[in-house]
Amino acid sequence: MKKILLFGALLGVLSSCSEFMKESSQDLMIPKSVKDYKEFLYGEGLANGTDLTPYLELMSDDVVDVVDQCPIVNDWREKMWGYYTWQQNPELDVLNTQQDDKAWDRYYHKVLIANIIIDAVPDAEGSDAEKNDLYGEAYFLRALSYYMLVNLYGEPYDEATAASAKGVPVNLEATVQNVQFARASVEAVYGQIESDLQASIRHFKQAGIEKTIFRPNLATSYLMASRVALVMKNWDHTIKYADSVEMVSSAGLYDLNSFSGDKTFLNRQNPELLFSYGGFSLHDYIKNYSNWTAAYMPSPELMGLYEKGEEAEGEEEGPAAGRDLRLDHFYTMVECWAVNYQCPFKYYGSDYNIYPQVFRLAEAYLNRAEAYAESGNTAGAVADLNALRRNRFTSGYELPAGLSREETIARVRDERRMELAFEGFRWFDLRRWGCPKIEHVYTDVNNPVSGQTYVLEAGSVSYTLPIPRSELDKNLVIENINRPVSNPK
Repeated sequence: MKKILLFGALLGVLSSCSEFMKESSQDLMIPKSVKDYKEFLYGEGLANGTDLTPYLELMSDDVVDVVDQCPIVNDWREKMWGYYTWQQNPELDVLNTQQDDKAWDRYYHKVLIANIIIDAVPDAEGSDAEKNDLYGEAYFLRALSYYMLVNLYGEPYDEATAASAKGVPVNLEATVQNVQFARASVEAVYGQIESDLQASIRHFKQAGIEKTIFRPNLATSYLMASRVALVMKNWDHTIKYADSVEMVSSAGLYDLNSFSGDKTFLNRQNPELLFSYGGFSLHDYIKNYSNWTAAYMPSPELMGLYEKGEEAEGEEEGPAAGRDLRLDHFYTMVECWAVNYQCPFKYYGSDYNIYPQVFRLAEAYLNRAEAYAESGNTAGAVADLNALRRNRFTSGYELPAGLSREETIARVRDERRMELAFEGFRWFDLRRWGCPKIEHVYTDVNNPVSGQTYVLEAGSVSYTLPIPRSELDKNLVIENINRPVSNPK
């Protein structure tokens, strides 16, 4: 069976290729129609394979390690040790073995896919509506890819320093070039992201095609634009784009009081899902804890934020009063050596025909609430938080009246941390909130009551990842981030 491989020989945007797409090949088919390019964009651009950033949660304060008191059979911590302890070269694991960071190459591959499709659309076979829809998807893919790249490998966004801060290379060419690219500024990268999102929104509007949750769509682009505006502290735009998500989407918040069955939170019946994509690897490192195991787990600090409510009396009394139902539906409880551990359980494998990386309506509420709070509209922020909490609590969801601006901001940040836990937001949020100090203990497998403490200092340059070794080996002009050595305290 012929496949639309077209760029299977391309290993990255900075690679070179002398013979590109020979028409005589029996294994390649040159796309001609919009349908061909949409299939190609989905397979190569949105590839629902392995998660590209399995380390993202492990660098944050939402994770701790746990070691069983039995002899260890499986130590799931080892490969990601360099990220968990913020090493100068995090690609080296605890055994000094290289664990290649694939995000750089794969996201630049997605950029190249988007570039080629954007260049090819005018000559593709299809209606104007179909072409506009394809344009919308390609511009969205490029914006999302650059957003991930600059937040992984670029310095945190700060309007005062963005023009000189180190971003990532920007390449809009539709052909593979034998060129070594230097970093663009953070300001330039965000300018490109904004431009792409505006183009995506414009084309999706012109297309007017109804989409499934497995394709980028108008609501997705508005939500992405709200996310970017939030990073840039453009509160008015954050609010405007969040409003637009609600206006163009038929999605509604998922009332956990009506949650039934053995489904995970991210399932096809969840009405607030706007877009589902990506791959499964989080559970390779944050495990359902069991005997004879060492693993990463949700931190007590995170779990302590969820309100447990009052205990119900008797089995027929129903749910506990005022309980945060996210405790029950975002996590699963496991017990080991009389200790209870909560494990992330928003999704589990592909049993429910859903992918773990999602865009969903709850983020629009949280983005808008933060923008309201930061700009002094505490009533607007509390209203958005209460609207979300109404769908997450058994009762008693309303926040206290008369909160100050600072108290409201703190509430928004806590609510965001709880709601979006293990969906890839926390590390990026910490970066935009000033890069606070974090401590991680790497527990001794031979003595589970002791371990080595590693500290990520406030404002540390280690909030930015170094460029992967595979890229540095072939790009001699790009400047790397000079991260400090991370030794235990």
